[in-house]
Amino acid sequence: MMKGITMKIHQENNGFSPIAIVLETREDAVVFWDMVNRVKRTTDRDAEYGMALEISDWLSNVAKL
Repeated sequence: MMKGITMKIHQENNGFSPIAIVLETREDAVVFWDMVNRVKRTTDRDAEYGMALEISDWLSNVAKL
């Protein structure tokens, strides 16, 4: 059985605007980081790799987990 996820996803307006993902628990952040690292290790698409690398680096170097 899957454990409950407490993250929130939010976007304002009808047209495109920034999308915010709020990871409300440390466990959610770790799960998200694991997903990002899995993409980083397996993708052959430059855009996917670049985004995953940037997110992973931020979680590793800036976030207080």
